[in-house]
Parts: sequence; structure tokens; C-alpha cells
Amino acid sequence: MVRQRVIVSPDTFIWTNGSHGIAYNSCTRTGYRFENTMSISEYIDIIQRPESLYSAIVPASVDKEAHTDLQLFINRLVKEGMAKIVADKEDIPLSLKPILKIQDDVSYYRWLNGQGIDGVVINNLHKIVVNLGSCNGSNLFACQSPFPIHDDVSILNAIKIKQFIKDSAQSSFLSEINIIGNPIGKFDEEFYAEIKSISPIRFSVLADDMGGNYDLIRKLQEFGKLELVIRVSTTLPQKVISLINKFPETDLYFIVENEEDIDLIHSIGIDGTTIGEIRILPIYNSTNKAFIMDTLAINEDDLLINGPDKRSIFIHESINIFDFGKLYIMPDGKVLSNMCSPAIGTIEENPKDIVYRELDRGKSWLKTRNNFSCAKCVFRSLCPSFSNYEKLLGHPLCTIYNDMN
Repeated sequence: MVRQRVIVSPDTFIWTNGSHGIAYNSCTRTGYRFENTMSISEYIDIIQRPESLYSAIVPASVDKEAHTDLQLFINRLVKEGMAKIVADKEDIPLSLKPILKIQDDVSYYRWLNGQGIDGVVINNLHKIVVNLGSCNGSNLFACQSPFPIHDDVSILNAIKIKQFIKDSAQSSFLSEINIIGNPIGKFDEEFYAEIKSISPIRFSVLADDMGGNYDLIRKLQEFGKLELVIRVSTTLPQKVISLINKFPETDLYFIVENEEDIDLIHSIGIDGTTIGEIRILPIYNSTNKAFIMDTLAINEDDLLINGPDKRSIFIHESINIFDFGKLYIMPDGKVLSNMCSPAIGTIEENPKDIVYRELDRGKSWLKTRNNFSCAKCVFRSLCPSFSNYEKLLGHPLCTIYNDMN
């Protein structure tokens, strides 16, 4: 009798942790949970050995019609298109376990630095955010959205900020300068013109800061994209409509803190054909934890039905997509790699030194779920990157964590 071999697709991920297991097809972006019994665990171990080429002989003790846990496991893999069973011959199809290979990883940059070579570490810088601050700002909100921090006393050093941005232009992948907060009286037109020549600019202006300075705000549109940040709880509907009329085709960023805020946005009846992009972002205000969990928490179906593709899984396993490549300049000249983290440098330094410092010993750009409380969760590779919501809440933004702990 010819032996048979199970060959797992290279698009299939199999993760286990203790008694829990997940099989996930990154092509169809669907998966399922299974009980990781001893016999299944031992079989998966054989499959995932490098020399096995992501395959294993079907044990002679396994009857195709039997309902043992291992046979049911194999049958389900085949049924879901995650594996196939073939005759065990010399010319079996080749398959490889999906593994991420990174050429320019942190150890590479450390080696270059030890050799006194600069390399291209600056190319990891993709975006600079300049937070101007505002008397209407909120440090808590700024951790979660394009919201200004609370500051109305700092005097920004335009020359040093401009030089820092110019030095950042050494990055071939610098794609945007995001200026957040109240721009009135902060910089002159020459400053914005020079920055525009380096990289596209996005202005995120808080509606509560605009006052009657519409002409000055409108002038900013000559230098970049304008985004109006609207905290619904402090902005009257009439003002929202007025702003839309005064700034047609402008992106709107609504900050919502409860269900009532969302209902209010819908009641305004915004015509999406006459304005730019509309985004609605739930924000944690320290008293609305239930609202945040109800609107943003991830459950098992979110991950196993129309989940991430293979590329996204690899990215989530290696970097934090919310933070990677971003540096934040504060009104006092400090530079952060995450709005909830301590400063990692100042604008008086060369940005490439700050980028290397973050990659070498920072805790934001490379913060994944492997080094958070999710480290033992079998779902962690399917989840989005660790977010500041979770840092503020003190636990994962999901229902699975509570179910499995």
C-alpha cells in the first residue's frame, strides 16, 4: 500500500499555544480554531520541522474514515483548502512554511553602526508630525488622534524645526509632514513654502481653534492639504455646517466620545459629494471605556473571517504599523517616536541618530504583540498592531484576551 503524505499550503499558517490552535488560510483570509491535543501537537511539530518541507506522512494508524482527533484535523485542513493529500513519492510538490525574511533588520543596523558606517537607517523615517499645541488641546486625545497637546506658552523654534525637517529629507521614503494644532501666528509663509519643497504637508486644525481666522486658515491650503479636526462634544452642529460651507472639499476628522456624538454626526446630513474624506474616530477620555470596547474591540470572527493577508501578518509580526517610521516634534523641541512615550531626542540632533536610537533600543516602532500581554495568545499574529488605546486602557482591545485568560 502506497503511503500518503499531507502537504500544507505555503499560504497556510498553523499556530499553537498549549491546548489552543489556529489554522489560517492567508489566501482566502479565513481560518478556524482547533483543540491542540497531544497527537495533533506532535503531528504539527513534524510538519513544521525545516527538513519536512511543510509536510508529513499520514500515520499508518490513521484510518481515513476514522473520527480520531488527528484524522479530523487532517480532513479539516484538506476541506478548507489548506492542505492536500498525495501519494508519497520522490517527486512530491515542494512546499515551505511561511516565514518572514528581513534583510535590513535591527542587527544589521547595529553591525553597520559598530563599523562606523551610516548605511541607510534614515530611510526608515517616513513621516514627521509637528505638534504645535493649543489652549484647547488634550494630551490624552493627542495620544490617539491628530489632536494638539495642551500647550499655549511654548515658543517654537522655526529655524531648528526647519533644519530638522531638511535633515530628515535624506530619507528616500519621507512622504508627509503633518502639522497639528493652532497655526495662527506660529510660522510665516516662507517657512511653509520651504517645508512644502521638501515633502507634502497636511494641516490638522482643530475647529475650536479657528475663531474667525478663516482667511488665514484658508491660506494654508496653498501649501498643503487641510484637515479639520472636530471634537463633536464641543462643536455645535451649526458650526460644523458653516465650516463645511467655508472650506469645501476639505477632509473632516470627527472625534467622538459616545454614541450620542455619532448620532449627531448622522443627523447633520453631510453630503459626501461636496467635501473631502470623512473619518470618525472614537476617542478614550478616561470615563468611556465601555464605549471604546463596544466600538473598537476585536472578536474572533473579525480575525478568522476576512482576516489579514500573508503580507499583513508578516508586517504585524515585525513592526508596529501605527508607529513605525514616525517622529513627533513637540512644542518644546523634544522628539518622540510615540505620543504616549517619553522623548527619544530633540530637534537639535540629527534625525538619523534618533531613528537609529529608536531601532536600537526604542519601544515603539518595533513593539509587537510578541512583547505585550498578548505574547501567549494564539491569535496574536492575526491582530492589528499594538495601539495607544491599549496602552491607555491597560489591556488588549479585544474580547479574545478575556476569553482565554
